[in-house]
Amino acid sequence: MRTALVAASAVFGDLGDKRKPEHLEAIIEDALEHGNEMKRRVIDAMQETGYQAAEERIHAVVFWNRSAQREHNANEVQAYLRE
Repeated sequence: MRTALVAASAVFGDLGDKRKPEHLEAIIEDALEHGNEMKRRVIDAMQETGYQAAEERIHAVVFWNRSAQREHNANEVQAYLRE
């Protein structure tokens, strides 16, 4: 990530403009894609357990997954949403 940030903003007085923002853009696109995939899996888990996939609930489960550094299965999501 640090290298991508440096490459995205590399402008030198003697060498000129050497920016390569495509590296940073690829990292951001990948992160967004992974986030959307997790959101789809959370929605699937919620629907599997009979809960409506409201945005507030989706965000809560995604935050819970990220805090725990793992994705929870449908049974865990169901128990979490009951609380």
